[in-house]
Amino acid sequence: VPTFSPMTEQIQPLEFDSFPALYYVISRLGIGSFGCAFLTKYRRNLGSLLGASPNKNGTLMEPLCDKVSGKSYSDGLMAVKIMKNRLKKPADYLGVNEIKFILSVPLHPNLLQIFNLFIDTFSGKLHIAMEAMNQNLYQFLQKNERRPLADSVVKSLLAQLLSAIRHIHAHGYFHRDVKPENILVTSSRAYYGKEACPELLKRDAFVLKLCDYGLARHTSNMKELTQYVSTRWYRAPEILLRLKNYSFPIDIWAFASVAVEVMTYRPLFAGLNETDQLWQILKELGNPSLTDRCDEDLGGEWLEGVELAQKLGFSLPYVTPNSIFNIVDSHKKELASIVKLCLMWDPLKRPTANQLARLSYF
Repeated sequence: VPTFSPMTEQIQPLEFDSFPALYYVISRLGIGSFGCAFLTKYRRNLGSLLGASPNKNGTLMEPLCDKVSGKSYSDGLMAVKIMKNRLKKPADYLGVNEIKFILSVPLHPNLLQIFNLFIDTFSGKLHIAMEAMNQNLYQFLQKNERRPLADSVVKSLLAQLLSAIRHIHAHGYFHRDVKPENILVTSSRAYYGKEACPELLKRDAFVLKLCDYGLARHTSNMKELTQYVSTRWYRAPEILLRLKNYSFPIDIWAFASVAVEVMTYRPLFAGLNETDQLWQILKELGNPSLTDRCDEDLGGEWLEGVELAQKLGFSLPYVTPNSIFNIVDSHKKELASIVKLCLMWDPLKRPTANQLARLSYF
C-alpha cells in the first residue's frame, strides 16, 4: 500500500512521521467526533520532542520551563488524538479549528500542552500528541463520592479554570465547550513530582487543565455561528434562543454552571432536550422581562431574549426568579455573588473573565 507523500511546500510545525514508529499504544482512551484518542508511550528521545524551537514560540507547543515541567514528562506518557477524516492536501490540516487554536494561543499552565503535530505517512491522517492526565472533572467528582470539597480546593479549581478562560479570551478566542468532561484534573504532586512543584503553585492541591479546542472560535471569524455548540447542560440562553452573534459571555455562563456543579455534585441545568433546557433556566432565573427583582434574585432583565423567543414562535412563561441561595449555600456569600453575576440572562451584563479575576475571591 503506498504511503502518504508529503508535499514540497512548507507546512511547519506539522511534520510527517510514522505513528507506530513514534508511539507505543497502551490503551484506547475514547472516541469522539474528531476521532480516536490513545494513551501512548513515546519511543524516541524525549529531549528533542520537548525542547524549544522557533516554530513552537507563541503556540500551545512551546515547552514549559524546566523549573515547572520537572518530572512530569519524564515517563513519556502522552495522549494521542487521531483525526477521523483524511484531508486532500497536507496543508488543509492547518485550516482545522483545533490546529488554528493550537498555533495561535500561547502556552498557559491551565491549558493542555501539545507536544507534537504530525501527519502519519501511511494513513495521511493528522495526529495530535498532548499531555496525558488521569481524569476529568466529572470523574474526579464521581470518585470523591459526593464528599464536599474543602473551600480552598473549590477556590483553587475555579481560579485555575478562570485563568484558562481568561487566557483564551485575551487571545481573541472563546472556547464554546466548557464542561466537566473537558476539564482535566490531577494532583499537583503527581503532575510536577514531589520536589519539582513551583513555589507559587504549592498551595494548589490539584492541577487543572482546560482541553478540547475543536469548537474554539476566534472573534475575527465572520462565518455564521453554529447554534448546536457546547454541551446542552452548559449552553448559554443566547445560544438556546438563536442569538446570531454570541461570543465570550457563553464561556462565562458555562464557568458558573461548572462552579455550581463543583459545589453541589450535580449539574445546575440538566435539561432533557433544548426546550427543557430553557425551562430549567427559567425556573431559576425567572422570566427575563421581569423588572421587579430583589438583590438576591437571579437572572436580571433581557428584553432581547423575549423577542428572540417570539421569533422562534413561543412566549416565555411568567416565572418569578429564585434567590441565588437556592443554588449556592448561604454561607458561601462571596462565591454566590460571583455565580449570580455570571448567570445573567443578558450576555452583555455578565462580567468578563478579566473583571472576574480582579474580584477578591480569586
